[in-house]
Amino acid sequence: MEHLILVGLWCARSDYNLRPSIRQAIQFLNFEDPLPLLPPDMLVPTGN
Repeated sequence: MEHLILVGLWCARSDYNLRPSIRQAIQFLNFEDPLPLLPPDMLVPTGN
């Protein structure tokens, strides 16, 4: 579940250049790549 949420956050980055390719996302979901480093502010609910 954690991997799915992190990939969703990773793919939702506002800067297109910081989003993963579909290949990166799949490799991550298949536990073939390490966890992406996301900015701390993406991991905290903001209520927006």
